[in-house]
This record gives sequence, C-alpha cells and structure tokens, in this order.
Amino acid sequence: MSNRNTEYYLRNRVEILKGCKEHYRLNRDMMCERDKVYYHKNREEICRKRRERNHLNGVAKQPTPSAKEILSALREGIELLSCVDCGLSFSGRYWIADFHYEIQKSCKKGIYSCITSVGRLFSELNRGIFLCPNCHRIRHRKNMLQGSQAVKTQVS
Repeated sequence: MSNRNTEYYLRNRVEILKGCKEHYRLNRDMMCERDKVYYHKNREEICRKRRERNHLNGVAKQPTPSAKEILSALREGIELLSCVDCGLSFSGRYWIADFHYEIQKSCKKGIYSCITSVGRLFSELNRGIFLCPNCHRIRHRKNMLQGSQAVKTQVS
C-alpha cells in the first residue's frame, strides 16, 4: 500500500468499514452459497492443506479423554494411595477414599463433578488429600469444634 493510499484509508476508515459491513450484509447469502460451492468442489485439497498445516505446527489433534476415562484413571490412581492420617490402604477399594479439601474448593458439588478435563481435575486434587471415612469424619468434627470454640471466645 502506498503512502498516499494509507493516508486516504486512515482519514476515511470509518466510512470504508461501514461500506464493507453493509456490502457483506446485503450479499451474505450469495457469499455463503459461493463458499459452499467452492468448498465442495475443492474439499480434498482444502482438507489436505489443513492436515499439513496442523501437522507442521504441531497441532495434530489428540483425542480428548471422556469423563468416563478420566474417572477410571482417577480410580486407578486412588487405589495406589492410602489414608494420610491412619495409613489405611485403598488398594482394591477406591470407593472408600474420601477427598478432604484443605484449601477452599472451587467446585460446589465436590471433586467428581469437576471432572470436565484432566487439567481441571489436577487443579482440584492439589486442593486437598484423600482420607478414609473415619479419619475424614474426625477431621470435620475437629474443625467444627474449633469453629464453635472460636465463636465462644469472640462472644466472651
């Protein structure tokens, strides 16, 4: 673009862009139809170029794991753990593991409702620990008693 054209564009860009927008609004159907025809005529070439471009950029699509796959991986991981407080092993008994939040949770319904992606799951796992049900109840009871004592000392 020459210097003279650049100056003209900068002075009149609002009107030029309005004209482009209006032209698109008036001819949208015709343009969409033209694009469809072109795509169907050149589909193989377009797809080949897209695959090449994605491959060269390292953007080859990796299959996204489903929530079911993420949950089964989580269960397998839990079976390798044991209770942080008493040491009870969860081997073969993933269902007895309770997840205790030590940092305020970002999911209101709990960790299993957060399984929308692997990254989200790991960020939630970093917020707490796995406990057996008895130790989990003991921790919550201690927290509740400490909370009620704190309220009593504030009132006094």
